Amino acid sequence: MKATFPGGHLIESSKNRSNYCHPLSASRLAAYLCLFLSLLFLIAGCAASHSYVEKVVESSAEAEPAWVTIHRSGRFVGIGDDRSKRIARQNAEKEILAQIAREIGIELSVQSSFEKLETDAGISSRTSIQVKEFSNALIHDINTKITYSYWEHCRAKIGKRKYNDFYRYYVCADVDDGFIKSLRDKTLRENERRMEQIDIHLNSARKILSQPTIEANSAIRECVQAIVLSTSLFYGRQSAIDEALFELIDLLQSIQIITDSTYSEVRPEHHEIDYRILYRGSPVSGAKLGFKLLNGNGYLPQPRLTDAGGHVSCNLNRITSQIGDNRLLAFFNIEEFLPLLERISMMMQSDLLTEVERAAESSAKIDHFSTLAKRARVSAGSLRVAHVDWSYEGLFRRIDALNAIFYINEHNGRSVTFNRYHVNVTVWYEVLEGFFQPTMKWDVREGTYSLSDPVYLNYHSQIEVNLNHLPAIAGLINELKAEHEIWMREVKIDIKLQGYDDAENPQEVITTTNRMLWKSLLEK
Repeated sequence: MKATFPGGHLIESSKNRSNYCHPLSASRLAAYLCLFLSLLFLIAGCAASHSYVEKVVESSAEAEPAWVTIHRSGRFVGIGDDRSKRIARQNAEKEILAQIAREIGIELSVQSSFEKLETDAGISSRTSIQVKEFSNALIHDINTKITYSYWEHCRAKIGKRKYNDFYRYYVCADVDDGFIKSLRDKTLRENERRMEQIDIHLNSARKILSQPTIEANSAIRECVQAIVLSTSLFYGRQSAIDEALFELIDLLQSIQIITDSTYSEVRPEHHEIDYRILYRGSPVSGAKLGFKLLNGNGYLPQPRLTDAGGHVSCNLNRITSQIGDNRLLAFFNIEEFLPLLERISMMMQSDLLTEVERAAESSAKIDHFSTLAKRARVSAGSLRVAHVDWSYEGLFRRIDALNAIFYINEHNGRSVTFNRYHVNVTVWYEVLEGFFQPTMKWDVREGTYSLSDPVYLNYHSQIEVNLNHLPAIAGLINELKAEHEIWMREVKIDIKLQGYDDAENPQEVITTTNRMLWKSLLEK
C-alpha cells in the first residue's frame, strides 16, 4: 500500500517503511523539528522575561511626564540609574552633558572631558586656569537650564525571591539653538588654542633634539606636555595623542647607552663602570641613568645625571666577591614622568604607559662581570735606550752605564710592585768561514738584578718607567764586546720586570728593544 506525503511525494505503507525512506522526507522532518524547538524556546524566553519584570513602586509624580518620551528640538533628556537617588540625578545630568557635547562636536562625553579638564595637570599654570574657567562656565550654563526633573523608585526581580531596588532619574534641559552655537564656537576656539600649544611643545622638543648636545629630559618633558594637552582636546584628540606619543617613543628608542670602560677586577669593596649616553650619536646631558644588579649582591648608587659629554659612572660597593657572573643593568630613568603618564593611560583606558616604558627599556645595557679573585695583568711598551755612558779601554770603547725607558699598563684591576729585573743581551757578529764567506752568528749574556727603587704600578693605570744608570746591563754588553770585538754588528736588549701583585701573585712583564746597530747604540 502506498500513501501520498504532503508535497506530492509517495512513501510506502508502514508495512514496508523499514525497507525504504525517501531522503527528502528526512530533511523535511528535521526542518519541522527545528521550527518546533525554536517556537518552544521563544515561548520559554517570553515567560522568563515576563517573570523578571521591572516595576515602579514609587515616583515623584502620579504619572510619567510627557517630556520623558516626547522630545522636541532644543530639548535634552538625561536618564540616570543608581541605588542612590542623588547619584542617579548626577548620572542623568552627566548624560545631558554628553548629549550637548555630541551636539557641539566634542569627541567624547562631557563627563570624561570635564574630569580631564578639572585635572589638567602638567600644562602651564596659565593654560590650566583658562581650561578650568572654560569648563566651569560650560557646566554652569547647562545646569541653570535644567527645567524639569522626575524620578522613579524601581524594583526588578533578579531571582525567585530576590529583588533589586534602584532609582531612575530623568532631567530635562531646554537649550535654544543660539546657546548651542555659542558653545560650539567657544569649543572650536578653545580646541584651536590647545592645538597651537601642542605644536609649540612638539616644536620645542624637536629643537632640543637638533642641538649638538641633547638635553633629553627637557625634550621628554615637552613631549609629555603635548600628550597631556592632547587628552584635553574636544575633538581630533586621538590623532594628536598619536603624534605626540610617536615623538616621545622615537626619542626614547633613539637613546643609546654605551659602556665606556670595560669592567676589570678591583678589590671586592669597590668597582666602577663608566657609561656614555647618546642620542643618534650626539651626547645626552642631564639624563638620569639608573642601575640594578640582576645577579649578585652589593650597593649601587642612586640614579646619576650625565655630564655635558654624556658621561656617567656607576660605583659598585661591597659587591659579592665570589660570584663568577655578576650582571649589572644600566637603564634610562624616566621615573619623574611615570605618575603623570600613568594617570593619562588610566583615564584614556589605553596602553600609553606600557608603550613608553617599553621604549625606555629598549636602550637598557647589561654588563657581565666576575668578582672572583684574579691576577694582575700588565702589558709593556717597547724598550728604548735613551742614553749611554762610555769610555775608552785601550783602543776600544766600553759602556759604563745606560738609561732604559718604557711604559707599563695594568688591565685586570690589581696593583703590582716590581723589585727586580732579569736581562738578556743578544749580539749578532760576523765570522769568516770557507772561502772567507762571512756568516752571521749570535751570542747571549743574561743576569738577574735587584731594583734599588722598586717600580709600583697602581691598578688600571699606565706609567712610564725610567731605569737610569744601569751598570749591570753595561757589564753584560762589555763581556760580549770583549769576546767578539770588531766583528759585532747588532745588539738587542730584553728586560723582564719581576714582582708580585697585591694578592701575592707572582708577576712578570717583558719589554724589549729592536735589533740595533752596534754603532748606533754607542751614539746614544
